[in-house]
Amino acid sequence: MQKKINKKDAFSLIEALVAISILMIGILSAFILVIRTLANTPHVQSRLIAANLAQEGVELVRQIRDTNFVQSKKFREGLVNGEYQIDSNERELIKFDKENFLKFDDSSKLYSYSSGNKHPYFFQRKIVISDFEGKTNVFKVNVVLTWCVKRNETQCLQNPTYTLNVEDHLYNYYKVAE
Repeated sequence: MQKKINKKDAFSLIEALVAISILMIGILSAFILVIRTLANTPHVQSRLIAANLAQEGVELVRQIRDTNFVQSKKFREGLVNGEYQIDSNERELIKFDKENFLKFDDSSKLYSYSSGNKHPYFFQRKIVISDFEGKTNVFKVNVVLTWCVKRNETQCLQNPTYTLNVEDHLYNYYKVAE
């Protein structure tokens, strides 16, 4: 006796193949998303560090200005127009050196020019101080941060991968003698 093939049985096989195909597409999409997220993690991490280093540069210049207020000095004493770098340890502006990269100190967890190991992103922080529209009671601070991801020091000097420019205006709000 022959068994008659039911059309419903064949239809169930097709449904199962379609369901497996949709499931595979979903799993592959999620897998690709995870891979791309992991690949972008160093870039996101470097941008976050760069934003914080740029903000730190502005804050260190602001600290010099505020110290001038407290010590009753001219508010721009030590803050003349030019290109500088500043060390978080020394808190003193020094002439910008293009060959100098920030180092990361594992013990203090700070970036500085004076101590620590070279960071794999090769951060450079240039602080540009200039007059603001000829006014005497305000000056402009630009912090230009450049860095590279997955390159060596020489390549980064010649052609940095990323640049971040932060600008702030610092005022003589105590009207201390200019």
